Amino acid sequence: MSLVESFPLFSNASTEIFHFPQKLKEKVEFEKIYFLKVFKKGGKVFLIEPFLKKIYVLSQKDWLDYKKKTKNLNYFKEKLKIPKKLRILHLVLAPHCNLKCNYCIDFSFKKRPQFLSFEQLKIAVDFLAKESPVCGISFVTSGEPTLNFKVLKKGVSYIKKKLKPKRLEISTNGVFLSKSQILWLANNFQVLQISLDGPPEIQDFQRPLFNGQKSSIFVERTIKVLTQEKKNFKVSCTITPCSVGKEKEIFTYFWRLGIKNLNFHQVYSLRSGKKVKGNFKKEKRKIFRSLFKLKEWFDFSGLHPTIQPDYIFESKTLFSCPVGTAFVVSPENLIFACPLLSTKEDFKFQKNAKELLIGNLNLKQKKLNIDYQKLEKLKKFHLLPKECQKCDFKFCFGGCFLTNKFKGNRIIPDKNKCWEEKIGFYLLGRYLFNQYLFQFFPHFETKNNSLFLRFLFSNLKVSNKKGPFFEKIDLENTNYSKLLKDLLPKLTSKNAFSLLLISPIQKNPLNKEKALSFEKFLTSLSKFNIPFRITKPIVFSFEIPEIEKRFYSNFPIPRNCYQCLEMFKVQKNKIIFCNGEEIKNIQKERVKIYQKFKQKTFSNPPSCIVFFSNLL
Repeated sequence: MSLVESFPLFSNASTEIFHFPQKLKEKVEFEKIYFLKVFKKGGKVFLIEPFLKKIYVLSQKDWLDYKKKTKNLNYFKEKLKIPKKLRILHLVLAPHCNLKCNYCIDFSFKKRPQFLSFEQLKIAVDFLAKESPVCGISFVTSGEPTLNFKVLKKGVSYIKKKLKPKRLEISTNGVFLSKSQILWLANNFQVLQISLDGPPEIQDFQRPLFNGQKSSIFVERTIKVLTQEKKNFKVSCTITPCSVGKEKEIFTYFWRLGIKNLNFHQVYSLRSGKKVKGNFKKEKRKIFRSLFKLKEWFDFSGLHPTIQPDYIFESKTLFSCPVGTAFVVSPENLIFACPLLSTKEDFKFQKNAKELLIGNLNLKQKKLNIDYQKLEKLKKFHLLPKECQKCDFKFCFGGCFLTNKFKGNRIIPDKNKCWEEKIGFYLLGRYLFNQYLFQFFPHFETKNNSLFLRFLFSNLKVSNKKGPFFEKIDLENTNYSKLLKDLLPKLTSKNAFSLLLISPIQKNPLNKEKALSFEKFLTSLSKFNIPFRITKPIVFSFEIPEIEKRFYSNFPIPRNCYQCLEMFKVQKNKIIFCNGEEIKNIQKERVKIYQKFKQKTFSNPPSCIVFFSNLL
């Protein structure tokens, strides 16, 4: 009997697998499952369930059965669950900007200076207090909100008094801010996002000041204030064709700045963003691969950034587009349904802007006038695209209103945007299935007498001159002070790829004295913002369980042979195990490789298993 298997995402329980009988209706209610298809392989269909945060493997029969039972549009109407009331307020404090980004999606640098008044903000907040007091407030809009700092401070105080915001967020370019302003932002927002695209050569090219001068020095200063004061914030990095080929520099730069919360996203395919790219699909593939290279390197070194396709796991309904849920209030007393719009100037920048204008703010009457009939029409557009009914990726539901074509009472999805959504999701699916199911990558590979660290989307040559660096450490006899002194100049040199691979050597369980010395060394690496990964398991003395627990909590360490990065390496289409044994047919699933490894170790156990049999 075929099985449906699901693997829970975002957990360390690599062996936790749920099995359901072939007839799903016996165990699974279809209305509670929403499958997004990734790919087919070996007669099985591999899918993601975004709301349960699981990946599934279905038999072909079960997949066809699922499609048959959910083809009715009413099924998707139930899953959409579009809120009846507006519940997210975007406040455009200043639609203009003090930067001149070359991929700006709304030409903020071309808009005339305008400022939202406190009175306008107050009217919008009072409206939301009656509509949805438990809500979200966002200053992630067109322009730069900190250009109107006085109203920002007064407005946030009023918002907290009148509402119960579940999420209070702001996004800033981080330039021209005083230390007191920086700390005020960190102390008053649940989400503080700083835009930074990488090292100065990328940042200053893509995001120069309005006068063309460098912006990186100001953003770096803002981030240093936040890291020194140990404040929570995240950095948003836009990946463009300029970023492609410079992933190592971006990785090292963010690590050295001490940033702990990162979000990577591709350049948006709207308006001036189009100028950045040549052949659309060719450039997009390069950008997505660059995105996933950074994702897998950061994940490998213990920092877990979000990337744009991850949004499917953040939404609680299929309605991921804010249109119908959010409303935008601007200095011109206009109310839009989309946070990418802010002024009348958008009517000439974006052809669909008028379709998303849903009302106005009346200062004299102190109220908002919203065209609810038009708003309801916009909500229903997500259910109407005929082109979407047979799609296996029903998550965007017609895509972006700003790129689609409006035709009477329906919209026609933009083909490029549709392809863009699917290719990003497909690559995310491949990444997740490798990470949680196949687990073949990363691994070591030898080629032309060189050692490589092989990932799904990249291949890093191990080099003790340029990095990533590989260091064997005798846990019982190493002088860590001397070792740190020798390593730091290489790891912190200007052109180094500062990833350190630590291969521990031991013949006895680690006692308290040795464990504390090694812990101090690893902590020092962390203080210098050096990314590292321990490649082999470490065996601790049974007398120090608290120290062992602390190691696994604070540092990236494999717990056993299955997780060991040195269990096998690939060479000329062969798997070579750490004990010298080999198998010719490469099966790209770690579980199967591990089963072969256990068979080989009985006759020829590697030295670490001779000493520590509990690693198997």
